[in-house]
Amino acid sequence: MQARRNGVAKAPMRKNIGNDFALRGFVCCDSCAVPLRSSWAKGKFKHYAYYLCQTVGCDSYGKSIARDKVENDVGVLVKALQPSKTLLKLATAMLRHAWTHQRDQAAEIAKSAARQVADIEKQIESLLDRIMDASYITVIARNEEKIAKLEKQKAVVSGKTVSQGDSGTTFEEKLEPVLTFFANPWKL
Repeated sequence: MQARRNGVAKAPMRKNIGNDFALRGFVCCDSCAVPLRSSWAKGKFKHYAYYLCQTVGCDSYGKSIARDKVENDVGVLVKALQPSKTLLKLATAMLRHAWTHQRDQAAEIAKSAARQVADIEKQIESLLDRIMDASYITVIARNEEKIAKLEKQKAVVSGKTVSQGDSGTTFEEKLEPVLTFFANPWKL
């Protein structure tokens, strides 16, 4: 309770956040650089959507901008975005590095899983040998239980090996949609 009292107050997440204001939290006030708030205003015949600054002491305090104007201006800005050749080369190099790192990590996980499966199989063989040598029913039953657990563990580890398998797609096939998005983000 003391940690909660001394900590930063956290407001509960709003339940009425919808798709009405797509730029909520992204558009900031030009004067104070605080994210604009959004609201609906009721007119005589219909409701109107606005973004407004509610920072006390700001030059733009209480001034509102129509939602459609703000979102259209942002749309025009996004349509005008065109990456340079250097940015595309840099993005390709970064993505290739991430791709090879992920591939190497997946290969290492697969090798580790294969080693674990081999160890589990050795343990199962050892338990089977013990069962053959055992004469007490309780010892045989316990070894059979251990074998069943090891078989389940082997299935789980084998599942990891399968999930880490190669997806069959090349880097270039995965890169094409990314570069298409960079070339024209408005289209997507």
